[in-house]
Amino acid sequence: MILALISRFLKQQTSRRLATNAIRSAVGVSTSAQKRKGKMNMAKANLIIREELKERGVRHWELAHELGVSEQTLVRWLRFELSDDKQLDMLTKVEAIAKRKENAIND
Repeated sequence: MILALISRFLKQQTSRRLATNAIRSAVGVSTSAQKRKGKMNMAKANLIIREELKERGVRHWELAHELGVSEQTLVRWLRFELSDDKQLDMLTKVEAIAKRKENAIND
């Protein structure tokens, strides 16, 4: 009797989990298992700026300081695609920071 109840409970939980995952997939919300397995195919916003920061060795806080905002504000801005003008401004500042750092190393 107890085994039958446990079995029925587990089936219900499994079907609920499957239904929840199906709904999440349809809506576009990922499950933690999908994230861990790397199955998410989300393009990050402002990828050009992120790559440029990484390639040139410029930290978020350095760019934020140059822009006159906090690091948290910069990170929030980077979550969503910025306008072309704002991206160009950031890329220009990243280049200026990288040149300054390079000149400091060479001196």
